[in-house]
Amino acid sequence: ELESIRRRKQELLGEIQRLRDELSEAISEVEGLEANEGSKTLQRNRKMGMGRKKFNMDPKK
Repeated sequence: ELESIRRRKQELLGEIQRLRDELSEAISEVEGLEANEGSKTLQRNRKMGMGRKKFNMDPKK
């Protein structure tokens, strides 16, 4: 009985490690997506700022 408990413990520890690995992978994917969204917003804001600046320099165009 003690041997079966130890075997079950090793199985559970292996599963815990697998879940930790999956979780860390998912977290890194989410962080990557957040970084992309942030850079897109930053690029859009830069373009809008440049457009406003050009328009205000010569509004007749």
